[in-house]
Amino acid sequence: MSPLAANLGAVVAGIQISKEWDRMESPWYNLFNEIPLEPFTDARARELLMEHAEVTEELERKIARAREVDEWRRGAIPRGKRLDETVAPVHAPDSYILIAADGSQIYPDRHAAAAYFLLNTGTIVFRCGTGQAPAVSSTVPMLAARPMHTVETFGRMRFMVS
Repeated sequence: MSPLAANLGAVVAGIQISKEWDRMESPWYNLFNEIPLEPFTDARARELLMEHAEVTEELERKIARAREVDEWRRGAIPRGKRLDETVAPVHAPDSYILIAADGSQIYPDRHAAAAYFLLNTGTIVFRCGTGQAPAVSSTVPMLAARPMHTVETFGRMRFMVS
């Protein structure tokens, strides 16, 4: 078993998980045991969160192992000894600028019929205290495949094709 698979876990919530799969390799959901649960009441959900809010040594070890396996591991790292810990806010300045960027990607799949990747990014500039509307922008999603010789545009999508 690979180190990643040994430390892999998932909690998937929703009404239904799609299990349509048209690829040759084993689908992602074969890696997990499905345990259907009845919906929680708000009170029960809060109770469960409180019961499991302690940052244990086991959780810290799991976080450290995940970072060893994948240095690009995403996710929040607990700051204190409880996950439900709160911190009193500091006094915010009357005006400030918040700049944020986010992106998404589909990584190349070496098993796919064609090597490709997809990139999409967006930004926001929010000038708090000025009364100005936030400036939001996003790039045109780019789908790239090898070899990359020409670019064709279909709607807002740009395709690099040979």
